[in-house]
Amino acid sequence: YVRLEGKYGIINPKGKVLVEPEYDTIVADGYYDEKDEYLKDGYIVSKKTEEGYRYGYVSYEGELILDTKYNELSRIAEAGDNIHVYLLCAQNGKYGVFENGKQIINNDYQSITYEPETQNFIVQKIKKYGIISLSGNMLLDVKYSQIDVNGEYFYVKDENSNIEVYD
Repeated sequence: YVRLEGKYGIINPKGKVLVEPEYDTIVADGYYDEKDEYLKDGYIVSKKTEEGYRYGYVSYEGELILDTKYNELSRIAEAGDNIHVYLLCAQNGKYGVFENGKQIINNDYQSITYEPETQNFIVQKIKKYGIISLSGNMLLDVKYSQIDVNGEYFYVKDENSNIEVYD
């Protein structure tokens, strides 16, 4: 990281500027793999606005993937690899997911949780839950009062407390 006139940027060990010093904060996203270790983690960047900080994402190569317009942003490291980067973003209190800069789950949910065992997302909207695949396809509609994960199985409870099991 470098700091110039109160703004942060990134210069690699060879002196090449990856990210111009234009951000108020820059944090490595924490992606790690055994081969490259932390070499291919990207950067969560932010700019301060009148409404607070707005977050965006820059790849390990210095490419801007998401503009600084999100209230919250984090990488779902368990869901991807150094080629597939999944980002959980909040905008106006609603969560969504991006894969490599392409939105696969719209910002329509109060919460989104990634389940690494099944490689799916549990989404919540108005106290109801559903399941969306890693590719963004709706697997179970958002209509269940509860979803529990046990290994590779989802135990779902409907509004009448009936329980169904899905793989």
